[in-house]
Amino acid sequence: MSYVNTKTKQILEASEIIAQFANISLPNMGWDDAMLAPFDLAELHHPGTEPQITRFEKIVTGIPELHDDGKWYRTFIVESLVPSDPDQIPYFVEAEKFKLKQEAKAKRDLEISYGTFWNNKPLKTDASSILILSNTYISLKDGLITDVTWKNADNTFSVLGLSEIEEMYRTAVSYVQQQFILESQTIDAINLITSLEELQNYI
Repeated sequence: MSYVNTKTKQILEASEIIAQFANISLPNMGWDDAMLAPFDLAELHHPGTEPQITRFEKIVTGIPELHDDGKWYRTFIVESLVPSDPDQIPYFVEAEKFKLKQEAKAKRDLEISYGTFWNNKPLKTDASSILILSNTYISLKDGLITDVTWKNADNTFSVLGLSEIEEMYRTAVSYVQQQFILESQTIDAINLITSLEELQNYI
C-alpha cells in the first residue's frame, strides 16, 4: 500500500512514513485517511486500469490526483521511448532490430522445448532428446538391438522397432528444422527494416 502527502503530492511507502514520523507512535497496520489526515497524508488508490502502450512507449507514475469521492489516486503518463533527436533514430532502430532478433531466437528455443507429437503422443525435441533418438536409431540400424522400450514424454512406455524409431527421429528432426526455418524467415524480414516507420509497421 502506498500513501500520498496531500500537501506536496509526494508518494510515500509505509516505511518512509514511519521513518519520517519516528517520534510519533503509529500502529503497525490499519491506517485510514482519518488517522493520516493530521499528518497531511492519505491512502493512495489505484485507478483500476493503466494506459495501453506500444512497444515503443513506457508508463511512468504521474502526480497523484484528488477525485470527487474524496480519495487520492495514482495517475499514469505515457512516455515515448523513441529518441527526440533525429540523429539518434538510426541507432534506436538498429537496437530494436537486435532485440527482435533475440526474441526470434528465444521463440525458436521455446517452441523446440515444447516439442511436437508423434503417433498422437508428445515427443520431446530438445538437443538431449534428439541425441538419444539418434543413438537409439543407430543402435537399431546396426543391429545392436532389435527393439527398444521407449519412454514417451507423457510417461507411458512403448516397445518400438527400427522403422518406428526412424519415423519418430524424422518427425523430431523435421520439427526442429522447421523452427529454424521460421527463425530464418523472421530474421530476413527484420534485416529489411531501414527506418523507424518500417520498424513500427513491422511491429
